[in-house]
Amino acid sequence: MLPDPKIGPVIILDHDIGKILPPSNDQEGQPHDIPSADIVASLPELREDFDELTARSMILAIRHQHAKAEIPLNAPPLTETILQFIKKADLSAAAEESREAAEKMKELVPKILELFPYIVPELNVNSCMGGKAEGYLCDGYLFLFKEPVKEKLLCNLKVQNAPVFKGQDPVWNEMALALAGAGLITTKAGAKGAGKKSCLFTIKTPQGQEKAIAIPVSNLAPHLTNRWLQTNIPKIEVL
Repeated sequence: MLPDPKIGPVIILDHDIGKILPPSNDQEGQPHDIPSADIVASLPELREDFDELTARSMILAIRHQHAKAEIPLNAPPLTETILQFIKKADLSAAAEESREAAEKMKELVPKILELFPYIVPELNVNSCMGGKAEGYLCDGYLFLFKEPVKEKLLCNLKVQNAPVFKGQDPVWNEMALALAGAGLITTKAGAKGAGKKSCLFTIKTPQGQEKAIAIPVSNLAPHLTNRWLQTNIPKIEVL
């Protein structure tokens, strides 16, 4: 708990304020926490409303919110308390943003179902286009990796992604459940079942473990399967 209730609103309003600044050439790639801290440190009101120790703790916490290991050893203990407050506030905001995006995605279900068949041929199945594969056709199923599918759907829907928090991706879940409900993807591949919310299988590929949706080959156009089968097909294991 913060010792001064005034700290919370100031931190929530200011810890990301550096995001509004366009980066200069010498700041390219610099995290937003550094300019945020610089802006807060320059405010005379900070030291009018807070004692020096509290003000220093706030500045250090903002400056190192994404680089905790770099906090000076002589930082006031209050710095850690404020850092934890920032983390909880960010998690809460991310959860709310993700929930709102998932609700919006429910409204877009008809468009998702319309777009999905058109994005499947665009994916680099079995590395048929060269480079890194975005899915594999193997053992009677087309396994498509989650991230490329999600990215293409979001791009075509012209909506932004939302944060994933605590391992949950409500936006993807709404997409996947809609696709499964319409029979465009399956939730059972052989003896293996997909995740109840995500409709994802974990598969072992030459690239390592991947999360993927599955489509029975019988649902696919023959010209697509013929094209994908012309490439070398690695061994895929559904875990």
